[in-house]
Amino acid sequence: MRYELDHKAIDEYSQSVLNSLEFTKNSEEKFYRVVDLADFQDDDAEKIFQCLRNELRLIPFGDYLKRYIFIKSGMEGDFRAVSADEYAHVITYAFKENNTPKSFTETSAKLKALAKNWLSQESVSRSVVFLLGFGLKMSEKDVSDFLVRALRERDFNFKDPIEIG
Repeated sequence: MRYELDHKAIDEYSQSVLNSLEFTKNSEEKFYRVVDLADFQDDDAEKIFQCLRNELRLIPFGDYLKRYIFIKSGMEGDFRAVSADEYAHVITYAFKENNTPKSFTETSAKLKALAKNWLSQESVSRSVVFLLGFGLKMSEKDVSDFLVRALRERDFNFKDPIEIG
């Protein structure tokens, strides 16, 4: 029996995978779907706020980190289907390969436990982003994106020697 590729299905699947990785684009599309509703302009401010609040959500830091690892590692499929153990393994392997400490301060925690924690957090400290930057050999742009998009904080602080060192 001969099977033919369903190119349309493959394209749709590929697009859905790519779309699941594009947090900003997805949020923007949701936003416009809400504001383009017929009743949107006629509703009072509280209803509009509730509608936007229910439709849009902040992306947790852990999802940004998973997406980053998923893309940089060349993984395939849905990034949400990859286990936390697999992502933690990638982090621990990269930290060891790049001779990166597990923390900037003394800790008795194991690197794998720290990695799993980072992968499940809504937010982390700026120092964790810099540590991940070293450990995962991120570019300056990648670290900047994590600071601004994942943490929703300011970009590099060029007056802070720790951030520019």
